[in-house]
Amino acid sequence: MQSPDTSVRSAHQHLAMAPFESGYWMEALRALTSATGSRVGEMMGWNGPNQVPFELTTELSPDDVRRWLEIGGADPEKNPIIKAGASLPVMRDIADPEIMDEEERLRNPVWGEFYNPADVPHICFTPLWSDGYTQLMLCVFSSAKQGPIQATNRRRFRALAKRWRAAAMFSRSIKAEGLLVLRGALDAISIAAIAVDGFGRAVALSARAETAVRAGHHLRLRNGILGTCSAVGDAMLHGAIRRALLSQYSAPQVLLVEGKDRLPIHVKIAPLPNDRNDIGFGARALVTIEDLPVKSAFAFSQEQLARTLPPEWDLTRAEAAVATELIRGARAEQISRARGVSITTTRSQIKIIYAKAGVTSQPQLMALAARMRPAQ
Repeated sequence: MQSPDTSVRSAHQHLAMAPFESGYWMEALRALTSATGSRVGEMMGWNGPNQVPFELTTELSPDDVRRWLEIGGADPEKNPIIKAGASLPVMRDIADPEIMDEEERLRNPVWGEFYNPADVPHICFTPLWSDGYTQLMLCVFSSAKQGPIQATNRRRFRALAKRWRAAAMFSRSIKAEGLLVLRGALDAISIAAIAVDGFGRAVALSARAETAVRAGHHLRLRNGILGTCSAVGDAMLHGAIRRALLSQYSAPQVLLVEGKDRLPIHVKIAPLPNDRNDIGFGARALVTIEDLPVKSAFAFSQEQLARTLPPEWDLTRAEAAVATELIRGARAEQISRARGVSITTTRSQIKIIYAKAGVTSQPQLMALAARMRPAQ
């Protein structure tokens, strides 16, 4: 095991290379963990409740992180660490004893269901960067045996965090140059496209995309985050972008986004080649906008409908059209009128759709569609 001083020097060396070469951020995290006498090191992005678009950790697996998210680990209403971090100034470090006492830890479900079983009940962290809505955090976790971070180790953490921020900001400046080139390329081929970085922020828009977003008929920008005109549309779009950022799907995902005038457009979300030394500032996904001059799901071709619903539901064309309208929030009576069929026929189809999708209600169908990958 390296001495703390050797680990500090190792962290310095790895941070000097991290903006240029893959793998060095992780090596720097391991050195940070050793230098501070901690068990786990982590660097993560956070841009809202349960929104962790970027995460790098020395010990915890992707399944561990997924479980942490599922129990509300990234929700400031459930996790006091996240709540404290959301308002913490950049480069101000804080440790768990300053936020909660032992009794509060025993009562908190996030500790009971995750931190304690994973043996990482103690944390010290600092925001390395923030734009007011998104943060890049640096954290170290200690085991129950190690206890809260001690003063000497905290000073090392604080000193290394300064080096870390310098490396991160240098990486950001490199990626900014690349985004300028990317925007020029998008304008050159004259498409409505939006580049999204590893934090889920829209960081480069082509001229056509800027016009579309400024009009706000289908897509909008809120605090740098791309959204739609409805809560359901937001959930579907944010879910698709998150899946692209996590590289869960290599092929593009296609969503049907309804505008204020009820006219829909196709929005395609595709992952970009993953730069392994990127820590969130580079372009990681591309959102392109395609107009569809139709007024209802019942005017879509079978191919168009198939692209917007999970293929495992195995719906007929009529069922796919009804399912699309249900996901858009239409009631059975509205669907019946639009199709010119009886309410009995529509309700029968809705029951079949629910059975195939494994749900029992329209809200469940809408939520499931928001979580699942749209078909290609």
